[in-house]
Amino acid sequence: MSVRIGGGIRKRQQGAVGSGLILLMIAMAVFLALAVDTGRLFWEQRRLQQQADLAALSLGRSGCYLHGVSQKSAMEATAKSVLAANGFDTSSASYRVDVGTASIHDNHWVIETGTESAFQDAARVTISKKVAASLFPRLLSGSSDAQMITLSAQAGINKKAKVGFGVGSTLVDVGLTNSILGAALGGNLTLVSYDELVNTRIGLGTLVAAMNQEQPLGGDSLEQQLDQLLVKELSIAQLIDVLITQVGATSEAGQALSQIRSVASVSSLPLITLNGFLTLANGSDDSEIVAIHQAALAASLSLYDLVYASVLAAVNLDSRTLSLAGGELDLASLLAPLTEIRLTVTQPPQFKMGLLPSQENDGFVNAVKTAQIELDLKVNALSLLSSLDLGIITVKSSVLGVKVVAAEAETRLLDVSGCQWSQQHTVTFDFATKPSVATIFVGDGGAEGNADDFGDISQPFSVVVDIPTLYSDLLAVEVGASFPNASAAFQPHSERLTATDMLPKQYAQVASGTLSETVSGATLSANLKTADTGEDVDKGLLGGLLGGLLGSLLNVLNSVLSLIDSVLLPAILHDVLTPVVTEVVDPLLKALGVSVGQADVFVSDFELEGGALIE
Repeated sequence: MSVRIGGGIRKRQQGAVGSGLILLMIAMAVFLALAVDTGRLFWEQRRLQQQADLAALSLGRSGCYLHGVSQKSAMEATAKSVLAANGFDTSSASYRVDVGTASIHDNHWVIETGTESAFQDAARVTISKKVAASLFPRLLSGSSDAQMITLSAQAGINKKAKVGFGVGSTLVDVGLTNSILGAALGGNLTLVSYDELVNTRIGLGTLVAAMNQEQPLGGDSLEQQLDQLLVKELSIAQLIDVLITQVGATSEAGQALSQIRSVASVSSLPLITLNGFLTLANGSDDSEIVAIHQAALAASLSLYDLVYASVLAAVNLDSRTLSLAGGELDLASLLAPLTEIRLTVTQPPQFKMGLLPSQENDGFVNAVKTAQIELDLKVNALSLLSSLDLGIITVKSSVLGVKVVAAEAETRLLDVSGCQWSQQHTVTFDFATKPSVATIFVGDGGAEGNADDFGDISQPFSVVVDIPTLYSDLLAVEVGASFPNASAAFQPHSERLTATDMLPKQYAQVASGTLSETVSGATLSANLKTADTGEDVDKGLLGGLLGGLLGSLLNVLNSVLSLIDSVLLPAILHDVLTPVVTEVVDPLLKALGVSVGQADVFVSDFELEGGALIE
């Protein structure tokens, strides 16, 4: 009995174990199926994400920046090609390229799509495909119909080009610049070089943060703080102090700034606002305005441009004229008869931060303008005329006044293309540039020996003609003239930069006649007056002046008139005005960044920002 019972018990135990093993095997099979499906779906998702990443990255490889409005079709074609090359079936699966704007919120990149804007600097690639939720039902049933799920992946990218550019010369004349800044600041500057200030740049975003740290600007974001900084009144000294803190007082740039800061009157200049020379371009909608602010915050200016423009802006606000006869400017070394130079700043240099790409007349175009200035000069013309061979006559002259009114030159950056640096391609910058134009006025230069009296340029400069021993103060030759430089319009031009070029790189675009050409191609005419009464004299009636004299003296008078026309007037033009223009005016204008008739465009900085995945 016990054996049978025991045997029965053993049989029942074996059955329980067998059932348990079956259940365990089923559970293992289920877990294995889940593991296989989970792994399969994970790898499908991972592969899909890699394909989306590669497609998004490809959008930023060939261009210098992303611009959704003009590039979307090309982006879609590029994404489709890259997806297909990486095993994504674009015919049966879904892909989409959305363009928009990228911004940072709560320390994370956010791409906003679907907004109407002329500026879109970001793109998102979204792909999806259907896969079986599980392989095992298909294997067990043998049916091709199985529950499907959709996997999707997306990747986002943004890319911008940062270009530092300007118009004028990249070389700074130390002596002239010391004289200009010294006259403006009220002291003597002895900087031996401005190179470090020219070559050291500070980001506008960095400047905003530094100013906000010194004194809160207000606003919750950098964009709002930028707006506050541009309208905030601050002193030149305060600006220089912040710049010294940023670059370090012991650096070469910091030491140069400290020398400027130490000039006694730097703190007595009027307060300025940065928007007197630094402005943001106009945006047509909110997204454009945000993009312009972000582009401005990422932009940079050289320390030289910041300080120099700030000083000229203060001088302009103060309605001051600067005498350049002191300091390091040796007038005699420029032109011996030059006795006084006065500078008036009618507008400081202008920097406008905008967007790429743009058309010449778009409100959001990037632009740089040189200063608008006036130069007044007093010249002792007699010393320049003393070597003339005037035969029997001698001359006495008043002080010659020369006034130069120079309008700004302007260059606008329209586009940048060809940023495939790895292939040693050439980057092309598209500009529209208008050269500076100027008008030269010739007239009365004021009283000799009086540095404050520049006379009235609208009144003529007078040369009195004598016939020694025969007729003293015979005639007064009055000369007054203006020579307008040819008007200039914007001219498109493209400049190239290779990966091996050194920055800054300067490009010269001659677009209109220079001042020297304007003077050399001009002619002078003069009014003749009686030296004693100042009455107008007609050349054909000059005989009446000498009616009581012998007829032979009329021949002398004809000789005098001939000498005036053929020798004296050309000499005033070429021996007086030409040296003044070529040896004095042109160098001074170039020291102020103004090259009349020739717009010297340069690229000082070039960087690509972005190009990596942000989503």
